[in-house]
Amino acid sequence: MKVYNLSSFTNQRFLRAIIAGLITSIGCAVVYALFTTLIHIQFSVIYIGVGYLIGTAIRYFGHGVKLKFRILGVVCALLFIFLADALYFSGFNINLIPVLIIPILRSYASLNINSLLSLLFRGVCVYYAYLYASVV
Repeated sequence: MKVYNLSSFTNQRFLRAIIAGLITSIGCAVVYALFTTLIHIQFSVIYIGVGYLIGTAIRYFGHGVKLKFRILGVVCALLFIFLADALYFSGFNINLIPVLIIPILRSYASLNINSLLSLLFRGVCVYYAYLYASVV
């Protein structure tokens, strides 16, 4: 009896998956923050595609079937979300990011319909990164 993807148990490249996930999440965060800074409109729908992109990059370079690849996808998606918002709110001023941590977290917790919808899209981003980060 042949087990599905048995070679992936011996050929799990977790370090490559970490590097690919970090590069993808940081690169997408910079591009998203630059795009929203230039046009002054936030597109929360882009988060869904970025979650898929992060998960696909981890799956392509990692070839993993274990849970740690999916957890890496969640961590990279959360890094993307926070870094994109921090770069957007700070206007690419890196020195302001530590000062803006609490206001960014408060913006996630506000109860108007726009922040709830954007929080929903961010949650779908994390879910897609979790879903597509491993082979199985």
